[in-house]
Amino acid sequence: SAKPQADDVVPALVKALQHTDSQVASRAAEGLVKFQARGEVSVPALVNSLEDRRPAVRGAAARALGYFDEVANPAIPALLRAQADADLGVRYEATNALASIPGYAVPRLMEQLGASDPQVRASAAYSLGRFGGSANVAVPMLTAALKDTNNVVRSTVIGALERIPD
Repeated sequence: SAKPQADDVVPALVKALQHTDSQVASRAAEGLVKFQARGEVSVPALVNSLEDRRPAVRGAAARALGYFDEVANPAIPALLRAQADADLGVRYEATNALASIPGYAVPRLMEQLGASDPQVRASAAYSLGRFGGSANVAVPMLTAALKDTNNVVRSTVIGALERIPD
């Protein structure tokens, strides 16, 4: 049997986001994650689903957006609005998704490199490293953090720099 092609499946999943059965619509959002290469089609459709009247569908859309990396940068304003959703689950999923999207998370993590608490600085450096090439804008700040007075911070910064390609 032939492997499903993104060109066939993605439009069907985008259409299924509108399905009257909220479970079908939620599963469609999850299914789009498997076709991240079609993010230019999936992300706007998922953003639209953040406005769905059903909390389960809004939450599934927010959760799915967290898997699209920098392709989801245009979804940041809609996810910020979803953080004020009436439904707790939607707010939770929107917050988690934002933490996974470089355009939102990287600048905030860069700010945390200057925190007074060394554990916060180390955690920020570690998290920046997890973004790999999407965090290359942070390299100058990470390089400066190699002079941190805390050994754990310096060690974590080295690890982060190793994971961010030149």
